[in-house]
Amino acid sequence: MSLAIWTNHLVRGALGALGAPGFAVRGAFTKHINTYNRYSNSSERVKEYFKDKPIQKITRADYQLFLNEYGKGKSKETVRKLNTHIRACVRDAIDEGYITIDFTRKVELNATHNAKKSEDKHLNYNESVKLYNELFKRLSPSTSTYHLILLGLVSGLRFGELTGLTIDCFDFKKNQIKVYRAWDYKRGTGFGPLKNEQSERKISIDESIS
Repeated sequence: MSLAIWTNHLVRGALGALGAPGFAVRGAFTKHINTYNRYSNSSERVKEYFKDKPIQKITRADYQLFLNEYGKGKSKETVRKLNTHIRACVRDAIDEGYITIDFTRKVELNATHNAKKSEDKHLNYNESVKLYNELFKRLSPSTSTYHLILLGLVSGLRFGELTGLTIDCFDFKKNQIKVYRAWDYKRGTGFGPLKNEQSERKISIDESIS
């Protein structure tokens, strides 16, 4: 049996852990798409590299070369996540008696890019003020782009939440926005649920924005 086949257990295990009925992919996509995509991506990387190579014939050296290749242009954290997924699959294969050695053990997680620092992922206060003022200058009835960016800046909404807003979400009397669904802009499947139940909320917006 190939490692590519065994990686399907990654996806199946993810769905089971998330409480999806059976192995129904649809349930994962509608409620836990981010987690499903991470496991599915790991499965695809294994299939691309190892193809139909039997899991019994994969050595630690083979697996190390795979990680080294995958780590090109990626951060160590990204490589670590992939290794974590595959290690779970390998341990499952050991439990089932298909292999006796964990070839993911003691491998080195090599990467060519450094992970972004927390401060590099977000705008600081001064940068936010500059962006806020510039967006106001560019607001125009001919395009909604700058309105959308401005609304995201002052509300903190995720992009999927922003694009999932419709007219019924706005209460102009109370200057509030009701967030109860998101738009799947990555796969184009339309409206879907939020990341979790806690994400459903009402947000008050300054009168100058609304």
